[in-house]
Amino acid sequence: VTMLRETPFVTSSSGKLVQPSELYDPENELLLSIFKESDGFFPNRRFWETGILLTLKKLGLREKIIGKHILEIARNIKTMEKNRVHAFLKYLDTNSEVLEESDA
Repeated sequence: VTMLRETPFVTSSSGKLVQPSELYDPENELLLSIFKESDGFFPNRRFWETGILLTLKKLGLREKIIGKHILEIARNIKTMEKNRVHAFLKYLDTNSEVLEESDA
């Protein structure tokens, strides 16, 4: 299992092979509202089946935004669409603990 976690075998939505821990869970509607699928933050759609996502979650698929991505979003907030800004603020409101966590 450890070997799989460290192996870039999942195709991202931008076509790059990455480790599961480099991607976010597409079942989380709020994350889908914040990130554009084309930005490569999610697995390719062929991995979106529930059983596959469950396995990817066990291998590190992220369900919370990490610090460096929060900072990146905050830096670009002026250029984001209103609906994405609203989703990001809602995410921070309901997941305030991510502001205190490290970038692990």
